[in-house]
Amino acid sequence: MLAAMLLGGLLACGRPPAAGTGPTPTAGQPSPAPRQPVPLVSSRPPPTARQAVSVQLKAGADPNAVGARVLGPNAFVVPAWRGAANPPVGVAARRTYLIPVPPEQEHAALSRAQTDADVEQARLVPWPPDFP
Repeated sequence: MLAAMLLGGLLACGRPPAAGTGPTPTAGQPSPAPRQPVPLVSSRPPPTARQAVSVQLKAGADPNAVGARVLGPNAFVVPAWRGAANPPVGVAARRTYLIPVPPEQEHAALSRAQTDADVEQARLVPWPPDFP
């Protein structure tokens, strides 16, 4: 009985029972774009890496997506501030990430990072970082 009254109240308020499922496009509106899949990330850096591409990302950029564009779908991406003895400072410090690269891919990866739309700044730095 109580459930019937609540359901009746919801319908009387003009809310359809499935209101939380998101907006439905009306005639003439395009369908919402599907979300881009998040690339898989590696849990280990390349074993031969001696340098990393340090990327300072634009606000809101996905570091894993940038890593995939710079080095490939299994890029290892780590925040530059986490655990370093000399972490980056300033307003963009939390948007700085390291992408370790094998020696034969260093310059190509740096070039891709420098031209990536989500990257404000890119440079090569020693890998592994200087942990305390």
